[in-house]
Amino acid sequence: MLSIGMMVKNESKYLRQCLESLQPIRNAIDSELIIVDTGSTDNTVEIAKEFTDKVYYHEWTNNFSEMRNVTISYSKGEWFLVVDGDEVISNPNGIIEFFKAKKYKKYNAACISVKNFSSADNENNYSVLLSPRLFKNDADFRYEGAVHNQPKFKQPVLELKSELVHYGYVLNDKDLMERKYKRTATILQNELKNDPENIYYLFQLSVSYAMHGDFEEALEPIYNAYNIIKRKKINFRDYLYVYGQLAKTYFTNGKYKEVEDTCLEAINEDNIYIDLHFYLAKAQFMMNKNEYAIRNYKIYLEKVKNFDLSQITRDITIINDTLGNYENAYLDLSILYNRIGEFETALEFAKKILSKDILVDAFNLIILLYIKLNKFNELSDYYENEILIKHIELKDKFLGSLEQYLLQNNSKTREKIYKTFSEGNSEYSILNRLRASNEELGKDLIKKIEEFDFNNLPNYYGDLIYYLLCNKVEIENILSKTNEFRIKFYFNFLLSKYECLGIKIYEYLRAFKNSSMTFNSIRIRKILSTCVFKSNNINDEQYKEIFDDYLESGYYYLEQVYSGNIIENKLVYSMKDEEDLFIMYMHLAKKYKEDKAQYLKNLRMALNACPYMKKGIQMLGEEVSQHLVQNSDEMAGYKKRVKESITEMINNNNLVDAKKCIAEYEQIIKEDSEIYSMKAVIAIMENRLNDAELILIEALVKYSDCFDLNYNLAYVYEQMTNDQMALSYYSKACNLASDEGLRDEINSKIESFEKHTNRIR
Repeated sequence: MLSIGMMVKNESKYLRQCLESLQPIRNAIDSELIIVDTGSTDNTVEIAKEFTDKVYYHEWTNNFSEMRNVTISYSKGEWFLVVDGDEVISNPNGIIEFFKAKKYKKYNAACISVKNFSSADNENNYSVLLSPRLFKNDADFRYEGAVHNQPKFKQPVLELKSELVHYGYVLNDKDLMERKYKRTATILQNELKNDPENIYYLFQLSVSYAMHGDFEEALEPIYNAYNIIKRKKINFRDYLYVYGQLAKTYFTNGKYKEVEDTCLEAINEDNIYIDLHFYLAKAQFMMNKNEYAIRNYKIYLEKVKNFDLSQITRDITIINDTLGNYENAYLDLSILYNRIGEFETALEFAKKILSKDILVDAFNLIILLYIKLNKFNELSDYYENEILIKHIELKDKFLGSLEQYLLQNNSKTREKIYKTFSEGNSEYSILNRLRASNEELGKDLIKKIEEFDFNNLPNYYGDLIYYLLCNKVEIENILSKTNEFRIKFYFNFLLSKYECLGIKIYEYLRAFKNSSMTFNSIRIRKILSTCVFKSNNINDEQYKEIFDDYLESGYYYLEQVYSGNIIENKLVYSMKDEEDLFIMYMHLAKKYKEDKAQYLKNLRMALNACPYMKKGIQMLGEEVSQHLVQNSDEMAGYKKRVKESITEMINNNNLVDAKKCIAEYEQIIKEDSEIYSMKAVIAIMENRLNDAELILIEALVKYSDCFDLNYNLAYVYEQMTNDQMALSYYSKACNLASDEGLRDEINSKIESFEKHTNRIR
């Protein structure tokens, strides 16, 4: 009676689910299952053979209809059912009833509703079309068209109460979409070379580009299809799907006025196409045409509500992309009514939203509307009943939106929300009771807080830590099981929120200055001290006090966490963060304090690691600078030794080590004319004449009377064959030369340049 025909290639992802969904039909109706494989490289064939022995192989010919007709050629049934390997029959009863009730005797074909999912994660992202899938298998039945093959069948046709769920265009399956795009777009492009005004192929090419994310490219073929319809004055009603795709493509390209014009043109002719009303309303929403958008969204919603009764359900040329977008419409309507000041209505539409993806986008608006309407208790009820009961997985998202609102509003509103959300014994309730100062910090409450998992709480729980600090409650036990990155996460939040944080931490550290120090307390106080250094509201004396304590405890912390080998060999990539790197350099500076050059070098490296420690470094640097003034001979000796070493490296062509040595020297001595000359000489030796020129020009701004710099720049210009500039700088160098023999040598060069210049003239 029935042949079920499939052509497949690499369909293992959904094939088993597909074939299992066919089993009720096969059990109820005398049937055969025919599967033609066109070159699978996965286990598609193995799965197919578990369900039927009629599995055949045919090489893919780049023509869908040819392969469909191959499957038909193997069939023996009076009727033929077409199913793809990425489709699942969700309700087979309509098909079974078609045969059991003998309806097949009155018809030549039957249509099935196909729901195309475009997301594996969101069940509301789908389109619906009515597709002819069940055919009387007579001599005239066949498929035509190389791609998006079209069945040729006879009337009359019955619409069955069955549904196919199609997973073949799940957009977040990138590999799948790429394969389908390459296959389909290539065939369509080839077909259009032979038939450039084929409206259906132009439409499908636009769809292929859009599904691949090539939205600009998608516009040209569908616009061409539209123009062909207009130019040839073809029956508009037969090509409504072109208008839908054109409006959709205009929208994805941000051409909202063109969307509006396209939709109005089609709707004025025939208003049955649901998608056109959605795109019209959405475009008007984007253009702030609020009243028009509201009216058209309501028309769209009414059409969605009556979809099963509408004429469009029986139109097999139209794919309804926006049937699942009604909650997007609710959100936009909520925004629109908020724009025009109708807050109650705005809230009504927002509360209709149930899908979690859209609900998350609506949270900011929902909170805003409740507060605009002064419905604080109702906002709490919404949280308790809608979020905690129906959408518990969205709790943190909702509270995050609420906290963001609190940051942006006045203290009076904040106090009302704190009070409203302080009922109960949840973590958030306790936080808000402390914020509202409604509860004393007794032992029982502190014990509850100690049970909080601060490794997994959002950043606004930093307020709780801030409250404990301000009340001089030791936080070391409370944060003992919290990792350092998370503690910094909370304090970075507090730094951005409270200008007075630095002084509050200073007062806290002073209060517990003489308490016993454990490794846990040291690691937490190290973080607290860092926050003091990042703030700007303590005086120098307070800063120095905290900085000294920070270094002392930091050295102990460093020795406990890292091996001596890591510290001594400056294995910087083994340090977990910049603060540990800072302490390492400070530790080395202290260790080598008698070597003032090494000391200053390590201070500079520490500052590079943590620029916000600048004040503390300057305090130490000033002490050293005063000492260096008294020991200037020592520094002069250091400079001489290093420059002699660099000169030797350059003379031995050891340029890599020379550059390293210069870099280290410049960490300590920022300006030195001889170092500029050495850098220029290295650039010359590496044939980087342009770099050498720039180095020397920069140096001469500071040291214009330096012989070496002028002479070297003259040499650079000589090598660059810029004789005029070379002559100018050789002349300056000659005037600055202190050695008579050197002046004679330069004068000889100058005469040579002058002769050459005169010859050119």
